[in-house]
Amino acid sequence: MARLTQVGFELNSNTGGVEFTTGVSGGGAIAISSSIVRSGGYALRTSNSGIAGIARASVPFVTSAAAGPYYARAYVYIATNPSAIHSVLLIWNAVTAYAQIRLASNGTLELWDSVGKIGSSSSALSTNTWYCIELKYRSNGSSTELDARLAPDDGSTPVSFASTTSSTNPGTVTQVTVGGITSSTGYDLYFDDLAVNDTSGSYQNSWCGQ
Repeated sequence: MARLTQVGFELNSNTGGVEFTTGVSGGGAIAISSSIVRSGGYALRTSNSGIAGIARASVPFVTSAAAGPYYARAYVYIATNPSAIHSVLLIWNAVTAYAQIRLASNGTLELWDSVGKIGSSSSALSTNTWYCIELKYRSNGSSTELDARLAPDDGSTPVSFASTTSSTNPGTVTQVTVGGITSSTGYDLYFDDLAVNDTSGSYQNSWCGQ
């Protein structure tokens, strides 16, 4: 089996280390929601209504940093878009943001490495709607393959909106993070059903999908 980790926030706790590691600063706030959920009884809420700040949840999927390939999936529900673009799904080593999907103030998604934007933006996401977002990371030591995918939460296969096989920021990674990952204001976002796969085993060895 290649499912390295999955988190549905069903432990109903935002205490760091119970189901995920929290990161909150400035005006960011993190909570567990029982009113807006995709599955089960709970989801993660990250929000900001004051000064700029972060509100994120991180989950390690390996104990030793490695180059992948890794496939991360999360479901996101946008109640309020951020005032400025910020990262909402990140694969990294807690230092360098090697692969990330960012949400812009107009509701579009962007694929970034640690240097800048890659490819085109997605179409704008509707508010108050669940979407599946997926992110691939694979480094060969000199270049990196990245792919960002998106689908409405209707069971359809997520479709790539930006990708590259030649990102020049290779490195090794250990964890996946969701939320208001980089500092912004105004956002109100919900996340559910986070998962990460690698390529080992005979099933769940590629994209997590829906």
